[in-house]
Amino acid sequence: MVFHTFRGERSELAFLKFILERAEALQKIVVVLANRDQAWVDEMRAKLRPLAMAKRASENPTLLIVALEGGSAWSFHRASDLSVNDPFDYC
Repeated sequence: MVFHTFRGERSELAFLKFILERAEALQKIVVVLANRDQAWVDEMRAKLRPLAMAKRASENPTLLIVALEGGSAWSFHRASDLSVNDPFDYC
């Protein structure tokens, strides 16, 4: 599951917690941050830290936090770049 443009709002955190607690076949959650400023990234990591301790329905899902440089990974130019093996695997 990829959660794109994460801003750290209470509803977003509640949604991620809900998914972790109920998705039995979940393997990975990728949280793509809306801002890549280092102070903001640190704040978002602190907000996401309680999710590491949350009760989980699946065995051991990976929680990956990504702050992209240079804009979105979901771009037409990246998807059409034939030198990349998998244009949608940016993690």
